[in-house]
Amino acid sequence: MRDAEESGAATSVVVSAAVRGMGGIGKTTLALSAGRRALEARAFTGTLFLDLRGYDDVPVDAARALDDVLRQLGVDGAQIPPEQAQRAAAYRAQLAVRSRRGERLLIIADNASAGEQVESLIPGGPHRLLITSRDDLSHVGAQLINLDTLPVGEAVGVLAAAVRTALPMDGRVAADTDGARRVAELCGCLPLALRIAAAQMVADCSLKPAELAADLEDPAGRLDVLDDGSRAVRGVVQRSVRRLSPPQKELFWLLAVNPGPDFSLDIAMAVSGVGKARDVRLRLAALTRASLLRQDSASGRWSMHDLVRAYANEQAAHHTAVTDRALRRLLLHYTQFAGDAATHVNHSVKGNPLHFRTRVHAMAWFDAERANLVAATQAAHMGGQLDIAVMLPGRLSDYLHVRRLLNDALTVGTIALEAATAMHSRTNQVVAWLNLGGTLGELRRFDEALSVNQRALDGFIDLGDPRGQAMAWMNLGNAFVGLRRFDEALSAHQRGLDGLIDLGEAHGQAMACSSLGFTYRQLRRFDEALSAHQRALEGFTDLGDTHGQALAWMNRGNALVELRRFDEALSASQRALDGFIDLGDTHGQAMAWMNRGYVLVELRRFDEALSASQRALEGFADLGDTHHQALAWMNRGNALVGLRRFDEALSAHQRALEGFTDLGDTHGQAMAWMYLGAALRGRREFGPAEEAGKLSAALFEGWEDGFRRGQALSELALTLAQAEHGDDEVHGVREAAAEALRAVGANDEAERALRGIKV
Repeated sequence: MRDAEESGAATSVVVSAAVRGMGGIGKTTLALSAGRRALEARAFTGTLFLDLRGYDDVPVDAARALDDVLRQLGVDGAQIPPEQAQRAAAYRAQLAVRSRRGERLLIIADNASAGEQVESLIPGGPHRLLITSRDDLSHVGAQLINLDTLPVGEAVGVLAAAVRTALPMDGRVAADTDGARRVAELCGCLPLALRIAAAQMVADCSLKPAELAADLEDPAGRLDVLDDGSRAVRGVVQRSVRRLSPPQKELFWLLAVNPGPDFSLDIAMAVSGVGKARDVRLRLAALTRASLLRQDSASGRWSMHDLVRAYANEQAAHHTAVTDRALRRLLLHYTQFAGDAATHVNHSVKGNPLHFRTRVHAMAWFDAERANLVAATQAAHMGGQLDIAVMLPGRLSDYLHVRRLLNDALTVGTIALEAATAMHSRTNQVVAWLNLGGTLGELRRFDEALSVNQRALDGFIDLGDPRGQAMAWMNLGNAFVGLRRFDEALSAHQRGLDGLIDLGEAHGQAMACSSLGFTYRQLRRFDEALSAHQRALEGFTDLGDTHGQALAWMNRGNALVELRRFDEALSASQRALDGFIDLGDTHGQAMAWMNRGYVLVELRRFDEALSASQRALEGFADLGDTHHQALAWMNRGNALVGLRRFDEALSAHQRALEGFTDLGDTHGQAMAWMYLGAALRGRREFGPAEEAGKLSAALFEGWEDGFRRGQALSELALTLAQAEHGDDEVHGVREAAAEALRAVGANDEAERALRGIKV
């Protein structure tokens, strides 16, 4: 063990160090290994080992520890003084003698549970003390070394090594790596649990890792499996818990009702029912010092190891009336706070926003609690608290959509529908259909979205709910857009907007104008699209909805691109990007970067376009948004074509094509084939470029997308011309392109196609 040094001029010599961690984490093994290596490296001339049995029924006290260490130092038992202070003096004298001889000793004090056990053992001179403990012993001046569980890969290695130690020729772990990995995960990567699991495999030579994992899957029986008679995880945790005070013990098992992975002080207060934050904080600190909880230094949130949690659940099962009340308090807390936060996310949501000052604070709370909120929804449903299972998903919906956590939205939305059905609540059932329909649309499951939103509309009509009808019309319009049924989408969006105008719903009107503008763009009615997006921007501005304003700036920029007002579009995209950055909306930022890259390509500022598309690509990748990743790859490819880096462009468009293919998006595939053709043409691979162009045009024809078909035919004509096909053939394709473009009112683009200019 080397002395630790602080940076700077001063040097701080570490006389004692404490390896701290939960029971079974491998502290003793680490200490013994460190001692052996230190001896091999000649950092010490000898080691002394003391087992202080700090978590046994009768721990070794300081006097007994000094007696033991003096005997190891060679002092005759008859010469050891009776008093602790005298023994401590004799210990220091013995160490001083060894110092004068040039000896340097490492004293390992294992399993200490209190500072009093080790304070008298702190040596002077060149000697050092290494302590292991489940508790925080920093008050004795020891440098803390916090030991965490193993990475999964290393945990599998511990399992394999433990089996092979007993059965050297055993190959079960190597033959079933997936099963072994699952065993490691279910053991919480805790070395003690892994060795007990290995003992089960040694005892039963036919037991495969996957079978053992199946035995461990049930949380209620996991600790029973992790008991081989001589060692048990349950006993290790039990010995730590019994040292707690009654209020600390109660909080320990009450925390098991939190269904999520971690918790804040507010959550602990809700669970405990204790109103004073200081009292709860002190109890949490005690649990953390005992290594029954872990606190993240960055977030300040606490978590419980899975096996510790399993023991806490066992204890909670003895107090069902108390834990039922605790769970109810917790679920009500989540529901109330989610409702308050939702008022900042969606200005049309009514509620009391006093818990959160701004939208940024509300989103930060949602981000921190998201996994807990989803788990709480599931727990409410499973526990028969159907009112919470209905309410909480609705309060999460807008947040989950903004953050693009669409699978979570689908999970909680499905639960809300099931709970509403079980309650025989027609109103809640129809609202759940509406929310679920919106989520299905965002997941690009448009046929299902159309069906579910139609059920919502029918339900709101039956209920005589005009606002619900308006919102259902908006959702239906979005589903029609996804299905590229734009005339029907326009009609639905207009019905929704008219309903919201009648109701005087200002925020809903602004949202409806955004949707209407998007549909107008798809219909190539760009002036009307720009007007609709301007109305949305003004509406959001009047309401002080900064997120809505950022969306409106982005949409306005897209309309300006179509009108070829590129400088204004670039300015609008920057306003959107700045807004999303201020709000911490990473998906919005990625969208704004992608749109900005598109505008920069049109402005022939290809280096900047490449940088913007890369930022978008990274953002979508981080969020797992595969559809927009494919679009970003396509934008990146277009920028690379502009830079005449055709090999890289080809690769980018191939990535886009793969993404759209995986998603089953044939319209996206058609786009990718069209741009692939341009990249291939740049590489002078005219045959493949021609095939790509023809395939793209055919796919667009199947979609009845006249503009894109005309664009694809125009690209094909450029390929044929460069490949020196006959003038008649080239002209014929140009005429076909122009005809398709004129049919959708794109007369300027038709003229460009006829003149052989890129559309």
